[in-house]
This record gives sequence, structure tokens and C-alpha cells, in this order.
Amino acid sequence: MMQIARFRVEHMDECVETKSGPTKEEQMWDYVLDNYKKWENEDVKPLYLTNRGVYRDISLVVSSRSADAFADYILNHMAPLDSIRDIWVFNMMDTRLFSIPANLSQNLKRFTITLNVVPGEAPFIFDFISKIKPSAEILITYITYIYHRHGDILISLLAGDKSVAEDFVRRYIGSMKGVIRTEIIPIIKSKNLANSEEWRDNCGQYFDIKNGRDVGDLEVYESWWKIGFE
Repeated sequence: MMQIARFRVEHMDECVETKSGPTKEEQMWDYVLDNYKKWENEDVKPLYLTNRGVYRDISLVVSSRSADAFADYILNHMAPLDSIRDIWVFNMMDTRLFSIPANLSQNLKRFTITLNVVPGEAPFIFDFISKIKPSAEILITYITYIYHRHGDILISLLAGDKSVAEDFVRRYIGSMKGVIRTEIIPIIKSKNLANSEEWRDNCGQYFDIKNGRDVGDLEVYESWWKIGFE
């Protein structure tokens, strides 16, 4: 199963800009990058790391064998940090990962889109969004149910800039029957933590691969992790 742990290092009313030195989220970012290989075990495989700067939080996405295994991982390695104020865990359900064209522009920005939807309309909304074809300025990299207090459906989007992302959401998602609320959050930086073989071995079952390509084709995963995160 794929899961997300989101760590917030400061409450919003405590956020203060510093003139020098790394911020708390930058310190935690470096802490994860310095240690994740040592933490890795047969039950939890770190996949990638993201930073939503506006909310001062870091999200770690993993492939885990169970919720209990991920809980142990968090409690042993992340929770002891004094700077962490909140931890949220999202189970990624019915996840669909979409292969990325190898020639996609590396100037695209990453965003997350969170949807609150009418429960009975969720399957149609989810399936409709999954079938949207990519363009030169818009590409959905994954969609998943999370059913969390923060939303029901989570989408990862690559777009030319925030205005392109906002226009896409307004035209194709926000106007759909059953969509109650949408939220677009820029990802200020992201880092892949797994190679193409690890993506295939841990997440191959989640990839929505078309055009006769085989799930074992490493090129599918290579383009995804190379362009999708750096």
C-alpha cells in the first residue's frame, strides 16, 4: 500500500521569516535526506519527499506492507524530532499512477489538488479525471482517494504555472457535478527517493499503463521518477 505522512514543523501563527540559517522545514528536509537510506527496511520503502512551503510542512510518501509498519517507522524516526508539531497520515486508496512522457518539459511546476466531493459522485469524478489526456502544459501524475479531514481525492499535477493549474481546475474539475471544494497548493520542491527498479517493484500495480506497454518495462518508471520529481 502507498501512504503519505505529512509533518508540520510550525503552527501557522508561529511562522516567522528568518534572515539567515535554514528554516525548520529545511532542517527536517535535510534530516530525511541524510537518513532515509538507513531507515529503510523490508516493510517500508520511501518513495519521494515534497515540501508545501505555504503550509510549512514536509510530506513523505512510502510503499508499506501495513499501516502498523508505517506507524512504527514514523514513531521511531520522525516523531522524536522536537520541531514537529503535527503529523497526519493519509492512506492512498485505489491509486493510479500515470506514466510521464520522456520528453516532457522539465520547467513544469508541481501542484497538489485536493477535492471534497459528494460521496455518491466520487467514482464518476475519479474516473473522469483519470481519463484526462495530458498536454504540453498540463499532466496529472497520479490520483488517489484519501478520505481525510483535508479532502476526499488527492491529485498530483504538473503545470506550466499556477495560473495554468487554476484554469485547468476551474474548467475541468471544479465545475463537475458533485465537486464541493477544490484546493490548489504549489509544491516548492520535491525529491525522488527510489530508482526505476524500486518504483516498479513497489508500485508497479498502481501504474495505469496503456498502449500495450508491459508493467515490467523499466522505461515507464524511469521517465516517471526522473521528470516527475526533480
